[in-house]
Amino acid sequence: MERFDLADTIEIHRALELLTQEKGIQVQDGDVVVKRKTSRSGNLLYVIVAMSSGVERAVGNVLASVMMRLTSGPIGIWALRREEVDQLLLNADAVGTRC
Repeated sequence: MERFDLADTIEIHRALELLTQEKGIQVQDGDVVVKRKTSRSGNLLYVIVAMSSGVERAVGNVLASVMMRLTSGPIGIWALRREEVDQLLLNADAVGTRC
């Protein structure tokens, strides 16, 4: 079973907090929203929205390091695939072990 299958929105949010903090940006409660959605074709996606303009760039940079395509616009909305969430969580684990 892939890590993505076990991931929940809290775990993904925590990964984003760790990885943006590593870049010197503190994510506060309410700055980022993570929602689990199923597409029309039945694929599971996680939709991430940066609600605060102060964290959009940092969250975007973190997500760019795991995304295989550029899908974000200037408003801070991303949809991650299975492989991308797996990589995001691995990146956060690596940061967590260094702290």
